[in-house]
Amino acid sequence: EAMATEGLAEARRREQELKDTLMARAMSAESMAVGSAGAAACLEVIRESRAAGFTDVTDKIKAIMQKKLADSCAAAAKKDEKLASKGFQDLLQAFAKALEVADDSLQGIRSTLEKLSSAAKLARDGRRLVMMLAWSAGKSEQLQDQMRSALSELTEEWAQKGPESCALDAKGLDAALAAAGSSASTAQLQQLPNRLKALSQVDADWKNAKADLKKTCDVLKSAKAAKYSAIERQASKLVNAALEDAKEQGKEETLHVLMQHGPEDIIGTARGILSKHSDMEHMLDGKQWPDLCAFAAECQSIGCNGLAKQARERLRRHVNELKRLDASTEDAHPLLELYKAASSAGLTDIAELLFDRVGSAFPPTWAMASSKSLAVKKDVIGDSILIARMQQLVNETFFGWGGKGKLTGTRDRRNPLATDLKVEEVVHVANAENYLGYCKRREEIRADFMRLDPAEQNKDFDVKTRRVSLKGVSMHSEEPVDNSINEFWFWHGTGKEGAAGITDTDFDMKRAGSAAGTMFGAGLYFAESCMKADEYTRPDDRGLNPLILSRVTCGRMYYCDAKYPSDKKAELEGSCMGGGYHCVLGDREKVRGTFREFIVFDSDQVYPEYIVWYSRVEPYVKPL
Repeated sequence: EAMATEGLAEARRREQELKDTLMARAMSAESMAVGSAGAAACLEVIRESRAAGFTDVTDKIKAIMQKKLADSCAAAAKKDEKLASKGFQDLLQAFAKALEVADDSLQGIRSTLEKLSSAAKLARDGRRLVMMLAWSAGKSEQLQDQMRSALSELTEEWAQKGPESCALDAKGLDAALAAAGSSASTAQLQQLPNRLKALSQVDADWKNAKADLKKTCDVLKSAKAAKYSAIERQASKLVNAALEDAKEQGKEETLHVLMQHGPEDIIGTARGILSKHSDMEHMLDGKQWPDLCAFAAECQSIGCNGLAKQARERLRRHVNELKRLDASTEDAHPLLELYKAASSAGLTDIAELLFDRVGSAFPPTWAMASSKSLAVKKDVIGDSILIARMQQLVNETFFGWGGKGKLTGTRDRRNPLATDLKVEEVVHVANAENYLGYCKRREEIRADFMRLDPAEQNKDFDVKTRRVSLKGVSMHSEEPVDNSINEFWFWHGTGKEGAAGITDTDFDMKRAGSAAGTMFGAGLYFAESCMKADEYTRPDDRGLNPLILSRVTCGRMYYCDAKYPSDKKAELEGSCMGGGYHCVLGDREKVRGTFREFIVFDSDQVYPEYIVWYSRVEPYVKPL
């Protein structure tokens, strides 16, 4: 029993001795300076204490270790790089020892190291991240990946947001990498100094470039090459603003700079705008005024307001130099084309100026005179005197003078022959383009006609529409047709669509004779008798039929009383197309006892001025 007691005492003495030794070693570790791996030493002691089952000692040493870890963490966060290095190294060694001994402090140490890395990233301290990367070489690949990623993110943040958002220093980082040596020498990191130097150079160039367009273009290119998005956006904004300003103000010098130094997309745009400057000069040299109207509208639509303004100013200057015109003036028709071009292009100011020049060429009673527009106008006549005069003209010409009177008909008649025709509605047509073309051709024919022998000039063809004059009605204060050059009113029968098409545009020579054949050639056929024209009309939805009353300048007339004029078509057409005549008078009244027809081969010899809508008065009769 004495021996057992003595043995137990010896065991307790040795246990206490071991505890004292472990505590002494822990105290020694506690007294170690930062950088001496005090926390790692504590972990080794903890391993032995735990193996010996000394729970109380283990807890005491853990407390010492936590204090050492806190000291190392505080040192690692210091600005002093040497002290920070020691603290960081302490933490790394503690991490390695915790991993080796499988201590439950491992996760806490890892978290501390990651927080230090995150703090450096948050502070945008690239140098500290590089040094941590070097200090941790071979100790924690996961930690190194985190710091590499942080460095890359900071670099891209600089590139995306500009230098104000990132304090990375290219030179300092380069020095840090050199100091870190091969331990931080990854391909990714070796590219960082050059990348940062490129960003720094772009920053420096940008500070000196903002007031110089050429330098701004150069910075834009270098920013793109360096993938420096922040500066690229700012430079691009300035370059695009310069382009828009050049478009707005018409600055050719700016466009030349952009074409020579701008990025590819801007170069193409600047070149295109400069080519438009050249196009405008070409149009001005060639006096292509209608084209210049379309050009001005196009420039305005693409934002080239400066160039559009220049084009409009040149157009305005041109129009102001022009004199007011009358219908016979040679320049009237080209000016109408210019008016149409200006209106089509939406150049209202130019169109109004042109109207002041061209509008005087038209009768003042036309509706366009009050509307300041040369668009086709069709107005229903309300003047009872004009309507009554039109009814008188219809009454006088609803007849055949070949011996059959009001029972005259031809094989072309497809409508019932009425006792009379009643005028229901009269529409006046103001078609500026047709009118000017007609007036111009009429004056040409007048000149030809006045060169004829007086006997030829004085031939009287007894045109029956002469029996009623429209002089003195609301639309015609003076006699509207000049019988001295064989200008007369003639009838033409058609349908609703034909009346609209003819008066909207003009008689279509391509369709000449399509309704009733081409007995006297492929021309435009007219009649002095509305009874003849009535054979070809077709009713509208109201049951009314349209007759077109046109001014026709016949000039020198080729008289044809051939029984079979179709055999002479080429001769008849040739007489008016270079043969010295202007119109064919086909006398079927003489040959067949029906009607005379008047045929012209130039639509400019005709001005369709009225659409006369009528109804047929019963009883219907049978033509002879």
